[in-house]
Amino acid sequence: MYPKSLMIHVGDTVSFERTVPGPPHTVTFLSGSAPPPLFLPVPDGPPGAMVANPAAVAPSGDRVYRGRGVVNSGAMGLLPIPDVFTLTFETPGEFTYQCLLHPYQVGQIVVVEAGARLPLADQAAVDALAQQQIRADAAELATLSRQQAAAYPLRRGAGVTVAMDVPSRTGSVAAYFPATLRLRPGETVTWVNTSSYEFHTVSFGYGTNLPPLVLPSGLLNPEAAAPSGGPSYAGSGRVNSGLLLSGQQFSQTFTQPGTYPYICLVHEQLHTGVIIVEEGPTPDPFRLIFERFRGLFG
Repeated sequence: MYPKSLMIHVGDTVSFERTVPGPPHTVTFLSGSAPPPLFLPVPDGPPGAMVANPAAVAPSGDRVYRGRGVVNSGAMGLLPIPDVFTLTFETPGEFTYQCLLHPYQVGQIVVVEAGARLPLADQAAVDALAQQQIRADAAELATLSRQQAAAYPLRRGAGVTVAMDVPSRTGSVAAYFPATLRLRPGETVTWVNTSSYEFHTVSFGYGTNLPPLVLPSGLLNPEAAAPSGGPSYAGSGRVNSGLLLSGQQFSQTFTQPGTYPYICLVHEQLHTGVIIVEEGPTPDPFRLIFERFRGLFG
């Protein structure tokens, strides 16, 4: 949320805009109540079947906030919910809001009496502060990304570990570390979701025909969200990890030479990777370490 804190006058209206394509977000004022779960089990459904919780992803409440009750934009980025949510504030106070899909994405609106001096005089000043905070957070995420790029892949025998995302409450980095990985037949890759809160998938064989994560009925689409395929991949058919939450992992053994692109079905074209399986000797780990340090320090 940028700026992270905004002071306004009683009666002012704030427009919250989702400006970056990718995963949806909510603007939710909970007024001290507990956040609702994002997904619910399907009544009388098969084991593991989940449905998006309307209390989390559907709009609720008035377009006027008085410091009590729940007001929710709904999941902006999921049609037909628009990418702009406007809310008028009629009660003085300090009000915290959050994204229900990303629990560490939190902002604050401070409402003061009419006539009180505001630290940000106009929209240009608000935009300037937002950009300053975005640059600071981007710098933190860039540092974490460099650290992940230096630490991964981890090789132990015929096993290779790839990181998904970075460990940060500031934001998420939709990337695999490394994005391109070279293997020899028979090696096993384990993807670990190192994000503090974001969920991802590892999905092979989908091409450009990507299934939606949530169906119009509100059900999680099992084609995107549920695991499928076997423990090994030879380049045919589809293999999907299903949704991997923070700290969860997924492994796959590659048996045949080839180039295998894969994707995160949550973040789609923002989050892609490639596995290249080549015949030849096992990669020399000491050579890999040398190349990594040479890339870092010249």
